[in-house]
Amino acid sequence: MPVAPLTRRDLVLAAALSLLALSLLLGWRLGNGLWGALGTDAALWGLTAMDLRVGADPLVPPGYPALVALFYGLGASLVAAGLGVSLVAASLLPGVAYAGLRALGLGRLAAAPVALLLASPDLVAWSQQLQPDALASLMLVTVGLALALSPASAGAAWVAVVGSGLLPLVREHGLPLVALSGLALATTGPGRRWPRVLALLALWWLAPLLVGVLPGPLPTQLPWSDRAGGALAALTADSPEGLSFLRELRPQQRQAYGRLLLTGDRLGQLGWHLRRSLALAADAWALLGLSALALSALTWWRPQARRAALGLGLPLLTALPALLIWSQRRHVALLVPLALLGLLYALAQAPRWLRGLCGAALLVLVLAWPGRLRSLAAEQRTERPRAEHFAELGGWLAAQAPAGALLGGIFQDVGLYHPLPRHDPDGSPADWRTYLLSDRPPPPSALGRWTEVHRVGGERGPDGQSIGGIGIFQLDPGLVPRPCAGLALPPRSAYLAVDRAHVELPACGQPSGADGSPPPR
Repeated sequence: MPVAPLTRRDLVLAAALSLLALSLLLGWRLGNGLWGALGTDAALWGLTAMDLRVGADPLVPPGYPALVALFYGLGASLVAAGLGVSLVAASLLPGVAYAGLRALGLGRLAAAPVALLLASPDLVAWSQQLQPDALASLMLVTVGLALALSPASAGAAWVAVVGSGLLPLVREHGLPLVALSGLALATTGPGRRWPRVLALLALWWLAPLLVGVLPGPLPTQLPWSDRAGGALAALTADSPEGLSFLRELRPQQRQAYGRLLLTGDRLGQLGWHLRRSLALAADAWALLGLSALALSALTWWRPQARRAALGLGLPLLTALPALLIWSQRRHVALLVPLALLGLLYALAQAPRWLRGLCGAALLVLVLAWPGRLRSLAAEQRTERPRAEHFAELGGWLAAQAPAGALLGGIFQDVGLYHPLPRHDPDGSPADWRTYLLSDRPPPPSALGRWTEVHRVGGERGPDGQSIGGIGIFQLDPGLVPRPCAGLALPPRSAYLAVDRAHVELPACGQPSGADGSPPPR
């Protein structure tokens, strides 16, 4: 398949499209009054950047947090650094799509996916979040285009190898793509033998190194790939224990899934995951299916386009693990830009009847986008007050918390807005300086009583108790002596309040009471 060389005009136009996308996405943010680190897992990804800076083990794939940490080190806040990475990645998508389709031989039709990408609600959502979705989607598109171009370009084959090896560092979704890229390169690789052999060697020997392990052990054994490991274990487990995704479900859903596990109903499990995924992202799955059908028809209608269609179609298979485990719309919608590229590439070369049929189906899906954009804007606007509360709580803690204090609670997002003490969800037995963020009364502690020292939102009831909002509680602030008051935390202590980030203070010792209780006042 010949590769159309990109002219200077093509490159200028691709850059202009990316700048236009950046302007539109920034306009969306400013026009809707959005503020703060949006996204359901913003704290997980943002605070992992802090973990990387101090040398703590990452709890998520470290590629995106490493970029955030880089810009944070240059003086940007965590929120600004994370949103900057997401905005730039989302803005590059239209330019990369245009350049790739032009290289595949499309003419003016190469502008069509750009227009659709700019209007895609999922692209708009990713660009505003402190999460790696936009970056992962950009890498998937780049790898897909590189695979499509690899029959005629050894350089494109290398891009596919390196990109597929790096993608697991950004999202666990990238794990299947490593093997799929090997299949694509083996069947569509460069015509000369030595580049293909070198590419395959790089895939099977360098790609595991790129995800952080030596050749041999599976990447799913990494501590931050629990979701990918859960996807592989979902249909082999005999009990709900160890399946992390179940924590995201309601109690009734967990019970229903547990019954399927206990009875060994594997088909029932698969159907459960399929129904859930389709309910969360029905339009995204429809677009993936339409793209796969169009590419399949193209390979039958025009045999000379088979290699390019295979390159664009194979990465779509990385959505299949979402059927087995992942329970958020964005995990499936990551492939929407790549599906659009594959669909429009197929339509550009398909017969008129197929073009009309697929075009009509695509139009039906696109007509639903304005309504989704309106609901997305309303949803993102509701996150602003919460972000403002987190920023206020973080400011209070940054100003008031003594050196060496620990921070616990589920509201970790406060650490995105101000440098704060390390997180310790369980509490060291000898630490009486711990702060807890909670929207409900803190649990009893054998180390003393909790005292509310600050609150945002909510109000006081007739009995003086706080109602609503989020409070900061300190563990017995009047208690002395405080045995850990001058003890520095280990330098590699994590910032994330999860079990694997527990802070150990081995030199601190036990409280003064002989039975381990606090000393008397």
